Amino acid sequence: MQRKSPDFENTILKALRGQTPDRPTLYELIIDRPYLVRMAGHEAPSPDELGELRLKIEAMEKGGYDYAITEVSPWHFHTPARNRQHTVSLNGQGLITDWASFEAYHWDDAGAADYSVLDKVKPYLPEGMKLCIMSPSGVLENTIDLVGYDNLCMMLYDDPELARAVFDRVGEELYKYYENTVGHETVGFVCMNDDWGFNTQTFLSPDQMREYVFPWHKKYVELGHRYNKPCMLHSCGYYGDVLDDIVNDMKYDARHSYEDAIIPVEKAYEELVAGQQELDAGKAELEAQEKAAREQIAEGYAQLDAAENELQAGYEAAKQAVDTLNDQISQVELALQNEQLTEEERLVLEGTLQELHTNLAMAQGMLSQVEAQVAAGREQINAQRAELKKQEELAEEQFAAAREELEQAQEELDAGMQAYLQGVEEIERGKEELADGEAELERQEKAAFEAIEEAYAELAEAEEELEEGERELEDGEAELLEGKQELEDGEAELAENIAEYEKEKADALEELAEAKEEIDDIDMTKWYVQDRNALSGFSNVKSDASSIQAIGDIFPVLFLIIAILISLTTITRMVDEERGLVGTYQALGFTNKEIR
Repeated sequence: MQRKSPDFENTILKALRGQTPDRPTLYELIIDRPYLVRMAGHEAPSPDELGELRLKIEAMEKGGYDYAITEVSPWHFHTPARNRQHTVSLNGQGLITDWASFEAYHWDDAGAADYSVLDKVKPYLPEGMKLCIMSPSGVLENTIDLVGYDNLCMMLYDDPELARAVFDRVGEELYKYYENTVGHETVGFVCMNDDWGFNTQTFLSPDQMREYVFPWHKKYVELGHRYNKPCMLHSCGYYGDVLDDIVNDMKYDARHSYEDAIIPVEKAYEELVAGQQELDAGKAELEAQEKAAREQIAEGYAQLDAAENELQAGYEAAKQAVDTLNDQISQVELALQNEQLTEEERLVLEGTLQELHTNLAMAQGMLSQVEAQVAAGREQINAQRAELKKQEELAEEQFAAAREELEQAQEELDAGMQAYLQGVEEIERGKEELADGEAELERQEKAAFEAIEEAYAELAEAEEELEEGERELEDGEAELLEGKQELEDGEAELAENIAEYEKEKADALEELAEAKEEIDDIDMTKWYVQDRNALSGFSNVKSDASSIQAIGDIFPVLFLIIAILISLTTITRMVDEERGLVGTYQALGFTNKEIR
């Protein structure tokens, strides 16, 4: 199939201006580089930015596009590399979290970047083709990358001035970028790419979008329109609540999203039917053209044959005239040999012979001319036959290519119909899943309402428990005051007991010292020498008994003092170690007897 030449003015430009393009128009935001290389059939002609742009232009031109979309690369925001397996809302990506990090962040100046490649590429841009300028993401996307989505949501409430400062700085640099690119002659339109939402809502509330994001987009569109360049918004996610802002406030000429439903199934079926009708009409037209071409070629061959026959007939007529004249001359010469001719008859025959020779010379000259004309005519006819043969072969090739194209189109239509039928099946399955989902939703709603009722009951019960707890708290506070008073009384009693303990301890130590002195004052044992008649055993027993009695009088007092000292030490340790516990027991209402 013959590739159509780029026609930016009558295709995508018309589509951007709301008009009907002259033919179907292709649009794509990004084509990965490996596919660009495959489409172009070779690598970039040079490793620099110009070479890469030339590769993209050639690839998209061969792919049937009327434009080449590009992002001029020497300027960008320094943002963390995105991990496509995780959401960019993770705060680990945030570089700006407060005023200090905002001031420390390195902002590349978009106005100081080199955009001359947009002029250098002009000689390599095919006629009828233009560039589309896109930016390295938009105001909201770059702000989220710099701050982190969760951080940004909190920053809008905790420090809205800092959030505004980040939005404005990002928007200002992007404005410089567009200001230095839109006005180039090679640029045909502008694509502001800025994802705005999740599947069900915008990233920020519509009011916040209108306050921080939309004013900058409005400035970008005004800048593009100032250069008479259409502006298109590429934004994925839900933004149904702000469509009026896109059209009426920002005044975008068009919008594009990877998540839009491109063709509803019903429309796809209509297009398939229309495509089949168009294909059938194309087949009929091809057959008619092939028949007409064959008839025209046959007519050309017939005309060449007629011309050749006409040339041959002219040559035969001229040759016949020469032969006739030769025969006549021979007859006249033969007649002149007759000796019976009169002088007058001989003169007539000689005049006739002379005239015949003159006519023969003229006829021979004419025959030579006719022979030359026949040779030239045959050469021309042969050339025309060869040309006609080439045209016939070319027509056969074109018809074969057209038939192959029609067969391929038929296969594509068949595949499209199959895809349509699969889509219908998927829709039916989707309807069933939707019905199941609605039933499940009803069950979940019922369960949710029951859970809410139960939660209300638990809340009422919790409120009653809270009131009871407040009453218990008040009682506890009163008991605490009583406990504090008892603690103060206990501390006073403890101080009194300690003083008594110290006094008794001093008395016991004094008594112990006196007992020791008494022990030291005991006299040495006296020895008596008696005769055998004395009762020594009785004397020994009496002496031992006296000693034991003296010791028995001292030791009970000693043990009593030791017991008192141990008791006082134990009491002192208990008071020191368990003073808080005793106070707590007293605060809780235990009596001194119960505590002991």
